[in-house]
Amino acid sequence: MLRDKEVGDVVVRNLCGAKHELKITKITEDVVHCGPWRFCRTSGMEIDDDCRWGPEFGRTGSVLEQEKAKGTKQVPQEQPKTE
Repeated sequence: MLRDKEVGDVVVRNLCGAKHELKITKITEDVVHCGPWRFCRTSGMEIDDDCRWGPEFGRTGSVLEQEKAKGTKQVPQEQPKTE
């Protein structure tokens, strides 16, 4: 699903019907990072180990959509702090 995306591309996060634009900040073989959020590169499912979301748990709270939708809002993305 997200194999053709690159760092800097804008994607749409669908969180219970609320759609927000996020910019891709990092890509690994299996994960797309949008600031502090992580998504499965194959399914688009949000990965959150604390909430037990992601492909390995079989559930998620949000998903990345392939195409940009009309009426989406840009969400400010803070980078995780490193110490």
